[in-house]
Amino acid sequence: MSSNLVFLQNQKTDGTVNNISLSCFGKGYTTYQIVLKQNTGAADGNYAFARFLDSGGSAISDNEYWDAASMLKAAGSFDESWKRESGNMFAPIFDDGDDDGLGGGFVMVVHNPDDSGSYTYAHWQSVIYNVGEGVRGVKGIAYHASAEVISGIQIAAYSTNREFDVTVYGVG
Repeated sequence: MSSNLVFLQNQKTDGTVNNISLSCFGKGYTTYQIVLKQNTGAADGNYAFARFLDSGGSAISDNEYWDAASMLKAAGSFDESWKRESGNMFAPIFDDGDDDGLGGGFVMVVHNPDDSGSYTYAHWQSVIYNVGEGVRGVKGIAYHASAEVISGIQIAAYSTNREFDVTVYGVG
C-alpha cells in the first residue's frame, strides 16, 4: 500500500471566525489527512470540534457520530475522557494553549468519505503547550453512522472565535 501524501488544498481564514468549512473530499482517495496549524486568537480552554459536510456542502449536525471517544491529557496531571454514543460532532479534537507563539498542531485522518455504501471513519490527535499545565494533547476516534458521500469537513471553536489554517492531503 502506498502512503504518499498528495497536497489537495490549503485554506486560511482572514482574521478570527467561529468555523471553517472545506469541501475537500471527492478527489478519488480512500483516505485523507487534515492538518490544522496552531493559530492565534483563541482563548485558553476553547476546544475545537469537527463535523462532516454532506454531499450538498452542509454541516451534518444530526446525532450521526457514533462511538466518538476522545481523551485530553496534560503533563500537569490534567486528564479527561469523553465518549458519545450518539453525538452531533466529533469533540474535542483540539485544545488551545494560552500562548499562540509556542506552536502546536492537529492531524485528522478520514477514511471512506467518497464511498456512499460505507461509514466514514476518523481518528485524530493534537498537541499544544499551556503555560499553566505544560504540554497537552487530545487523541480520538469516531465514525459517522450513516452510509453516504461526505464532501468535506467543518472545524469549529466551542466559544471564542479563532483563526484557522488547514491543509488537506490525499493519501495515495
